[in-house]
Amino acid sequence: MNRIKKVKLITHRFEGEQMRDGRNWKLTAPIVFMVNDVIHTIPAGFKTDLTTLIGEGKHTICAVIHDYLYWIGIYSRRESDIILLKCCKLRGTWKCRRGWIYAGLRLGGWAAWCNHRKQKHCLKNVLGGNNETI
Repeated sequence: MNRIKKVKLITHRFEGEQMRDGRNWKLTAPIVFMVNDVIHTIPAGFKTDLTTLIGEGKHTICAVIHDYLYWIGIYSRRESDIILLKCCKLRGTWKCRRGWIYAGLRLGGWAAWCNHRKQKHCLKNVLGGNNETI
């Protein structure tokens, strides 16, 4: 069952600076968003790779939110992916592109999820067994 009914952006712009490694970015201003009726704030200073595979665009702020949700783990991996999908829709990302983004996350997002969870048995859960961490 999908618990994610509503996603709303309160901050509509990504503000950040590229870090010395040339790959990651650091927020210079917070991002505020709402899931259902819960307001979340990503603090300035949060580090993100922006969009690992999907490139930058209208959905960049959504990718930062997704990175944050994977990092803090308050929603399941699936719910975090659905939040990204709904956010991209809000931002006007083309429907076909949203589909590719979501499919890519479902196929490959487990690696980042496992990295953030630092669970010894996460890969086992992905490959077979208890899928609750997915």
